[in-house]
Amino acid sequence: SCLCIAVVLWLTVRLTLTIVMSGLSVLKDSAGEAFWKKSFGADETKVGVDEFAAALSQASESVCSLKVVQSMARYVVDVLDSDGKVSVQEFGMFLARFGPFERCLRKCFKSLFDNKTCIIVPWYHGSISRSQTAKIIRREGEFLVRFSEKFPDKLTLAFIKTKNGKLVCKNALIANGKDGYALIGQSGGPWGDIQELIAANKKELRSYVPSPFHEKMTLEFSAEQKASGSGYDEFTEDGADADASKAAHGGAAGGSGYEEFDFDGSSATKKAAGGGGGYEEFDFDADSTTAAKKNDGAGDAYSEFNF
Repeated sequence: SCLCIAVVLWLTVRLTLTIVMSGLSVLKDSAGEAFWKKSFGADETKVGVDEFAAALSQASESVCSLKVVQSMARYVVDVLDSDGKVSVQEFGMFLARFGPFERCLRKCFKSLFDNKTCIIVPWYHGSISRSQTAKIIRREGEFLVRFSEKFPDKLTLAFIKTKNGKLVCKNALIANGKDGYALIGQSGGPWGDIQELIAANKKELRSYVPSPFHEKMTLEFSAEQKASGSGYDEFTEDGADADASKAAHGGAAGGSGYEEFDFDGSSATKKAAGGGGGYEEFDFDADSTTAAKKNDGAGDAYSEFNF
């Protein structure tokens, strides 16, 4: 009986050590590993997003507010299970995509957040699959950025282009190198951040479908401005309609291209700005996780798609 108990305890300790070591082993960035051990301890494999954001904000270079880092932790780091906690594995993937550790906040902010409003860019969709991507972007020139399913340490640029007279959905891996970001297998670059990459390819990347992250942060931003009474000169609200108008800056492909949004209940309408591609109107369902395009009379039939 005592022998059995001893064996069970030994196996438990060994399993615990294996889990801890396997967790820390995903941190290929030595500075990132040192940060995790110092902030949370070597035996901790998962921490709350706010605790993680507070520690990261203090330990890394200050390029944005704690609130932005909290949004970063929720929408960019906590992506495996979205359970409100950041695991060692999720932190390791974050550093692979936006590292090294010393510059991870700056690279992530400049890549995925609007520099003026600090709202996440509309074309970032996080952890969605290839099949989900094919349902979101369907017109030539539409694009989005997501996390790669096959290569979790990389991001993927998905876009629609014409090939042999047919519309096809292309998926290009975005590599994070020491000199910046580049599209694997394609010429050009490297670029300092992903917004620069998008802007450099604006002829092919002309329009996008706003992500639920962007919609949620935009509504939160507008509500906070209204509550504080400070007002942001590029946003206006119109009574109970919760109407928000955002002036464009940087162009449609540059990461902030919607000229105007109307938020009404559970729907969001993008008003055409003339000359800019993209959908004129979107309906967001109740849980704001999907977007459906209203028929604009163009007779959209995508029989040529085979995914």
